[in-house]
Amino acid sequence: MCGRYSLSSDPQQVSKLFGIDNTSNFNSRFNISPGQDAIAIYKKESKINMGFLNWGIKINLKLNNSSLVINARSETINKKFLFKNLFETKRCLIPANCWFEWDKYKQPFCIHSRQSNIIAFAGVIDIKTNQKSNFVIATSSAEGGLENIHKRTPAIIDKNNFDLWLNGSPEEALNLLSPINSSAFNWYRVSKELGSVKNDYPSLIEEIEEQQPSLFN
Repeated sequence: MCGRYSLSSDPQQVSKLFGIDNTSNFNSRFNISPGQDAIAIYKKESKINMGFLNWGIKINLKLNNSSLVINARSETINKKFLFKNLFETKRCLIPANCWFEWDKYKQPFCIHSRQSNIIAFAGVIDIKTNQKSNFVIATSSAEGGLENIHKRTPAIIDKNNFDLWLNGSPEEALNLLSPINSSAFNWYRVSKELGSVKNDYPSLIEEIEEQQPSLFN
């Protein structure tokens, strides 16, 4: 899955990468979490825009009880009732510098591209008329070394395919959701302070040394 990520690049850099003229200003974020607003790239009235959307779609499970859906599996995104219509016509890109996953020992890792400082997650938008729209991030199965951390990764769209993801047919878009090549990414341990959504500062993405077990524990 993808449950946390970071975007600290300059807004101008993000706009340039996606070929957008109307730059939206935003602050550096080091621990973007579900339920929070985040920058997304999406099509509006035939133009590509950059703006804030809210991460996660609420679904009602029972009366007065709802659940926040933050990811959509690439294997079923074009079939499930919640995502099918969104996938066909309302796709988006989520810029990030890295994302975070926890291994089975509850150790968080920062995962980033070897080749590009800014990557783009595949996403879909649930557009609201009188309130802020929402997005979810598509995921694919992890392969190579990444599966030792977590079985899922965000689906990442190559910059050469940005337009195809946003404007292509559902069939063309689906073909872009293949598992990522783990050899194109690096990962390292980061502080467990990342676990609190209240924490959001640069040291969260800094590498920490592997802690050795104590003889006295």
